[in-house]
Amino acid sequence: MYTDVIINNNKISLKKEDVIGRGGDAVIFAIGNRLVAKIYHTPDTKRGRKLQDFLSQHASSLPNNVFHPRDLIHENTGKIIGFTMSKLITGCEPIEVLGNKNFCVKNHINNQSIVQMFLDMANVLNEIHKRNMIIGDINDRNEVLDPSFKSVAFLDVDSWQWGTHPCMVGTEAYLTPELYGKDLSQHPFFLPHHDWYSFVVLLFRSILKIHPFRDGIHNTYKSLTNRAERGITALDSDVAYPKIAMSPDILSDDIANLMIERLKLQNKDPFPSEALIEYKELLSECPSCHIWFPITRKSCPGCQMKNLIDMRLKKLFKGCDCETLIDATGHILYHKVIGNVIYCLYEDDENVVLHVYENGNTFANNILKSPTGSKYGMFDKYLVICINPREELANLVVIDIEEAKIVTVTNTKYLAGSKVCLLYTSDAADELD
Repeated sequence: MYTDVIINNNKISLKKEDVIGRGGDAVIFAIGNRLVAKIYHTPDTKRGRKLQDFLSQHASSLPNNVFHPRDLIHENTGKIIGFTMSKLITGCEPIEVLGNKNFCVKNHINNQSIVQMFLDMANVLNEIHKRNMIIGDINDRNEVLDPSFKSVAFLDVDSWQWGTHPCMVGTEAYLTPELYGKDLSQHPFFLPHHDWYSFVVLLFRSILKIHPFRDGIHNTYKSLTNRAERGITALDSDVAYPKIAMSPDILSDDIANLMIERLKLQNKDPFPSEALIEYKELLSECPSCHIWFPITRKSCPGCQMKNLIDMRLKKLFKGCDCETLIDATGHILYHKVIGNVIYCLYEDDENVVLHVYENGNTFANNILKSPTGSKYGMFDKYLVICINPREELANLVVIDIEEAKIVTVTNTKYLAGSKVCLLYTSDAADELD
């Protein structure tokens, strides 16, 4: 254990109580509130030269969320034994937590926010590759989430590959099969598409909560590496899909195909950011089970609740500004547009709320909570509820919308002076002039 080290010609004492982390190749010490020192267990000349080259060539050009070496740390003999870097904010979590369903629910992390994180990661990865650098060992511990779970920080930059300096390590669960069995310390083997392969494995795991090659059961190929070498993913038809996983239908068809192509090494291009943006825009929260899924699906993959959004409208209005007119906080029971007035009936905890929007103004009233399976209709200022539609003589409840009170309960009713007769039909009570 080093006690006295030299940083920028200043002698610094590193104490046992300052240790905040240990890894296979180094110990991490806190230096004040903003910096940490990474001290290698077995420092050598190759590592020292790699750090020197990094500081002279790349340190000033990387994105802000890359926690890279800042200053060299020497021992008294002048030998380079480590480096300093910025300290992470307290409360950061490794990106592996995105693969934990309970953690995501507890911390209100939905698929839309996960996709945004990976969109940001893709932008950083593109910037890194533009500088002729490759991360190499992308895994679920080398990238961390900030305490707000909105952004991702990149760590272990000293292990990245650039120039003649190799990335000497790889994590099997995220390493491309093209590099299985190679001594990564002997040559700069990594190529940009190897980073994108690891990126897709992380994306797959973060959304579906399973590993594409480790989870699911294949009758012949059991191990992660055997399946990865053959491109046999958990989405393949001959793999029994795990019950613990999120439904694959929470993926859009485009995103699923783009991921599978890269996991099977059929496509080695960078993962397209525009596809992530489009997928994010398609995601919508199910009001019943709160799973986020593409609105291209006819029903929620979690609870099978029918999706009421017409995709033809989504495509028609893509790129247009949208405005929320009525914010229904629960399951929508009925809605109708009459002239320039929008009526929306929905469940809200123990109540049923009728929300009305007219010319920029809204008002809401609590309405009679009716049994499951009731049918609804509207005319003039009245809401009609058929509370037992399967019975031959169905009861009709007529409610005055403006006063939120029951006008009458009947089977068939002629409203004197209005020329309106209420009749029960197979779909709903409606008006008949």
